[in-house]
Amino acid sequence: MIQNADAAAETPPRKKKIRHIVAAVLLGIIVIYIVSGAIFWKIGMPAFMFKYEKNDKGGITITDYLGPYLQVHIPDKIEGLEVTEIGHGSIGYELLPRSDFDEYICQNILEVRLPDTVEKIGYYAFGNCKKLTNINIPSSLRELETGAFAITRIKEIELPEGMTQIGDSAFLFSGNLKKITLPDSIEEIDTWAFHYCVSLKEINVPDGLKKIHSDAFVKSGLSDEQIQAFFDKAEEVIED
Repeated sequence: MIQNADAAAETPPRKKKIRHIVAAVLLGIIVIYIVSGAIFWKIGMPAFMFKYEKNDKGGITITDYLGPYLQVHIPDKIEGLEVTEIGHGSIGYELLPRSDFDEYICQNILEVRLPDTVEKIGYYAFGNCKKLTNINIPSSLRELETGAFAITRIKEIELPEGMTQIGDSAFLFSGNLKKITLPDSIEEIDTWAFHYCVSLKEINVPDGLKKIHSDAFVKSGLSDEQIQAFFDKAEEVIED
């Protein structure tokens, strides 16, 4: 009976020690996560945090993001080749994510830093990144595909000279978008490009505009006069 009492008396200190060890380990993991995340945000993430493939232009296309960080800095080179494309659904997704982890990361990403080598942002590359507020647009960008920034929280964006088309649904349901600057090289604005961008108030009409779809600005924050200025400028208004 005395031995059992002694054993019972020793149990709480052992459990307390274990709890302290677990807490210390968890704290260490958190510190490592924060410090490494800050370093990667500054210098760029290592290649193993992405899936990627060589594209037909001799560069690298990012096809998936595997990292746990919510501030994503895509490197300018992988395996000595320039990263030129952010591929189809690589950071975001259109309908269903591939896993619960993918969904969590996608919907909670806050910032993205793109390299100056990116020429193409693909189909829903950042679609459904619902907390994405800040992203830089490199001067090298030439293609913006369907849903590239759909359902994000981006507030302001400037597209570079050399782009000729804004893909359909490119900024669909991006309700925080207030201002966008378009280059004069833009020739076509596709269907639903700014659909439900309810906060959009500031936009310029590009000099080179040739085609615009009639529903490009449906349910946006632009006035009828602002929208009509695009229709008046374009050589062709495509009825959808």
